[in-house]
Amino acid sequence: MAELVILIGLPGAGKSSFYRDRFAATHVHVSKDLMRNRRNRQTRQLALIDEALTTGRSVVVDNVNATAADRAALINVARRRDAAVVGYVFTTSAPECSHRNRNRAGRERVPEVAIRAAAKRFEWPTAAEGFDRLERVRADAGHFEIAPHGGNREEGAACGTKLRARLRGPFLGAAKSPGQAAIAGIGPPPGAGFCHDSAKAL
Repeated sequence: MAELVILIGLPGAGKSSFYRDRFAATHVHVSKDLMRNRRNRQTRQLALIDEALTTGRSVVVDNVNATAADRAALINVARRRDAAVVGYVFTTSAPECSHRNRNRAGRERVPEVAIRAAAKRFEWPTAAEGFDRLERVRADAGHFEIAPHGGNREEGAACGTKLRARLRGPFLGAAKSPGQAAIAGIGPPPGAGFCHDSAKAL
């Protein structure tokens, strides 16, 4: 069965490196970053996904995919083609993404505002959206730690609440949720299983 892999994370989180490391030999790569001169990038992206899945090829969608609505359009295509849907959520914080972005050159570097905007929009994904499997990814210097999503959400929410109280920086101001506090830069999303304060591993 073909599968649709949805990468979820801020610009600079490590998504493209993860694709090259894990999927380049087996999956079609679809990214709006490769369509910068097109005006109808969403339509084109959905068409490419549908074309690949129709012929039995698996696909990786390498975009920010920040909101449930962004992901729903992709999941709907997969369901029409009876493809499995797998999500990989990158826990890289906004300040770390910004740091990585400053070290990029050329077309790989994005405006700083793009990271801030994505952090403000970010919604932590759930299985209820239609994922068959959700994983979280911790990316560091080309190494990737993967763990199943579905940890103790209450514990993660408590961690996010504590860290959210400290979040008064340039990315989100006062974050609206534990998930936003996490992606903004000083803690994991709910259920992530580690806090930056304690530096617990995945």
